[in-house]
Amino acid sequence: MIRPISAEVYLKYRCAKCHCEWDKTLKEVKLLGGMICGGCETYSKFEPISEIRVTPIFSTETVKAPKQTQTNKQVELSDVKKDAISALISLGCGSKESREFVTTHEYDTIEEYITAAVKKG
Repeated sequence: MIRPISAEVYLKYRCAKCHCEWDKTLKEVKLLGGMICGGCETYSKFEPISEIRVTPIFSTETVKAPKQTQTNKQVELSDVKKDAISALISLGCGSKESREFVTTHEYDTIEEYITAAVKKG
């Protein structure tokens, strides 16, 4: 068995004015110091964070891998859909909502996904 060598943590921020949500890495927070909201164009400063510690707690039991069935298989997404999900998240949509929207709609380009998501609200 192998163990993880690092973890990527995303910090979730919410605009005080329009309540758009944004995911930022610790590196982005340290480098940028703040952000301009894509929803209302308000500038907000990040409260400084020096470090975040994540400590895994490993199980002593041996876990059997579940059998692959149709219900628990990951659906392979196209590059356009993956990019559309990333774009929607960077525009302030939650990651779960972005993935759900993209997987339930069929468009040919990232721009079409973004336009449809913006129109939906």
